[in-house]
Amino acid sequence: MDALPPPLTLEEFLAWEAEQEERYEFDGIQPIAMTGASFAHTLIVTRLIGLLLARLRPGCLPVGE
Repeated sequence: MDALPPPLTLEEFLAWEAEQEERYEFDGIQPIAMTGASFAHTLIVTRLIGLLLARLRPGCLPVGE
C-alpha cells in the first residue's frame, strides 16, 4: 500500500494552485477539485438575488458568484 503524501501547507497549495488550469479549493490538507454550479444552483442564486434587490435600500446591491 502506498503511503499518503504529507499534508500541504497553505503556502504550498497556493503556489501549486496558481499553476493549474482548473479551479481547486483547499481543505486544510489537500487540493479538492471544484465543480461548476448546476442549473438548479444557478436558478436558486438568481431568484435570491432578485428577492434581495426588491428589499434592499437604494444603493445596496447583492453580489453572487
